Amino acid sequence: MLTCHYKVIIAGGAAMIIHYGASRATRDIDAIVEGGSLYEIRDAAKKIADKFHLDD
Repeated sequence: MLTCHYKVIIAGGAAMIIHYGASRATRDIDAIVEGGSLYEIRDAAKKIADKFHLDD
């Protein structure tokens, strides 16, 4: 559970996939995160990756 709101800006290949419907062009997600704790958002990302069996 996150303790505050975060602003997440997605960039790079992941942004191309989301915005333009491009075919899978990347295996990572480049993001800028504003607000809160870096440790908290990393922990949340790790939990999501584990749940969906994704690589770190």
